[in-house]
Amino acid sequence: MNTYLSFEKRRKITQSGYIVSHEGLFHPNRVMHEFDLLYVLQGSWEIYEDETIFSLNAGDLLILEPRKHHYSKKKSSEELKLMYIHFSPQKGDLRPVGNSLPIPRFLHLDFNPEIENEIKDIIKLDAVQNLKNRDLVLSAKLENLLLDLTVFADEHSSDMASTEKKHPEIQQLLTLFSENPDRFYSQEELAKLLHISSRTLSTHFKEVTGSTPHAYQVDYKLSLIHDLLKNTPYRTLHDIAVSYGFYDEFQMSKLFKNKYRLSPGECRKR
Repeated sequence: MNTYLSFEKRRKITQSGYIVSHEGLFHPNRVMHEFDLLYVLQGSWEIYEDETIFSLNAGDLLILEPRKHHYSKKKSSEELKLMYIHFSPQKGDLRPVGNSLPIPRFLHLDFNPEIENEIKDIIKLDAVQNLKNRDLVLSAKLENLLLDLTVFADEHSSDMASTEKKHPEIQQLLTLFSENPDRFYSQEELAKLLHISSRTLSTHFKEVTGSTPHAYQVDYKLSLIHDLLKNTPYRTLHDIAVSYGFYDEFQMSKLFKNKYRLSPGECRKR
């Protein structure tokens, strides 16, 4: 799962630091206008972004996108410790256009020392009030970090391939999704199909895709619809929505706008 960031201009870090909780805490119920990069050093946390669930454990990095609803339904684990960086969006972000790059949103870094130290360095420098050329230095550090995340993802793509071989049943599900785009499959239904527990399915599916079965299906269907809108201007939004398993065009349009930052109608006009 990627987010798209433009590198035409340098972006600004608005806040950074550490979050520590001995008793566990809820994620703030909010809609931010900035990106929120999180790196978990200790503990676990389940965070929602609209209807997508991210299950974070120690060594995981997540980038939450701006203008989306972020919250949690339960407290994090006790003894939670993480680093965060808030940074401003800019024109061209969140859309796969020519001047943007796909940046992985969720990565299991497994305590990669280089990336972990880059984040620590940004937080340390951000705390220096009289830092010379402050905005320029922090922007350059952030840009380097984001690009290093793409390098890490590329280098570990072979690891992902081996994980797919380790869990061939997940590839069976991905084929099932592609062959039946008109349906949404529940996690319980998929677990029964594979003769495994729902918990095992969730673990294996995340190892291979980095996502939950439901979130993967939503993201996959929306990517199909994105291409379809430009090629079939004669089809109604209601027909497209129900044909791809959504309840109606309103549900589909809301999820589509959350993903692409423009409505299906606006997408057709581009």
